[in-house]
Amino acid sequence: MSSRFTSSSIERYNDFSRLNPAIVGWHVHVKVLRRFHTDDYISKGGLGLLLVDDKGNQIEALICSPLTFHYSTFIEEDEFYAIMNFRVVENSGFTKLTRSDFKIMNAMLRCRLFGKVALTFYDTFKEQADGAVICVIRWGLIRCYGGDVAIHATDCTRIEINPDIRGVECFDEL
Repeated sequence: MSSRFTSSSIERYNDFSRLNPAIVGWHVHVKVLRRFHTDDYISKGGLGLLLVDDKGNQIEALICSPLTFHYSTFIEEDEFYAIMNFRVVENSGFTKLTRSDFKIMNAMLRCRLFGKVALTFYDTFKEQADGAVICVIRWGLIRCYGGDVAIHATDCTRIEINPDIRGVECFDEL
């Protein structure tokens, strides 16, 4: 699951000074000061953002591939957005754009597939790879490993790609 950028409305937001990796469920209102493409060894092909909240606190954000193209089509500099469903990670590395100890990264759910389920998913994914792919996973086991959330699937797991299920069409808009 990816981070969600939406047009902002009046809601309750967290300010950057309170962000830390120990808490999840953050919801921030930001202005994009700069947007740029990254090409370092960690985020090759990523979309970098320099963000500021309404109190003037700045933080760096990183949207990693394969979501880069999707978000780069509508995120604009000098525009305001509400951001939710993201991870807060340590701001480390040789280059830091801000004085913040943390940065924001898009949250992605990792899915580990085994056996027949993995082969079926791969074959179906190849057939759908020309457009948006929406994956519905039923009877998967969700676990947390070292701060990452992972979905484990076995032979009883059902994976449906671009299913004809009421409500799924709204995911195309994200």
